[in-house]
Amino acid sequence: MTTLTTDSAERKGIPLARGLLDYFPAALAEVARLSQAGNDKHNPGEELHHARGKSMDHADCILRHLVERGVVDTDGFLHDVKVAWRALANLQEALEARGAPIARGARLPTDSSPLPPRLDTWTPWHGETSHAPVHARTLVEVKLRNGGLVSGYRADILDWKHGLGDGDIVAWRHAQK
Repeated sequence: MTTLTTDSAERKGIPLARGLLDYFPAALAEVARLSQAGNDKHNPGEELHHARGKSMDHADCILRHLVERGVVDTDGFLHDVKVAWRALANLQEALEARGAPIARGARLPTDSSPLPPRLDTWTPWHGETSHAPVHARTLVEVKLRNGGLVSGYRADILDWKHGLGDGDIVAWRHAQK
């Protein structure tokens, strides 16, 4: 699957240079600078990549940074840059959940990722991505939109985008032992 259509006429209707880069060159450069700084902080020594699963609360972060818009954060970046980065991350993951290919620069959590701490509380799930929010081998419980509760599945077995049968996943937690 490709990000852009293979139809040449349709591709011409997606002006990436004239409709994005030419509109927002300084903003996009600043978002790229923030991506590098974030990678240096959260993935030191690793090639530049978006480490999915490290922080998935994009909507909350957008609003927290929006409250401080126009103000320089402690790391020297305007909060506005962080709003833009989070909005792009949120949009990318929403499009991926609807069938777009995973971004080339994304790195999904893998089996070599450390296990997260046990969570006894329910975490809301909005189907932003089809990828598990935890280590693949983690046993989880999920609440379904239809009121059902499913327990004891490995996270990598579940369809996080479409749910189970007739019930979309609305919340999850580590399986209770």
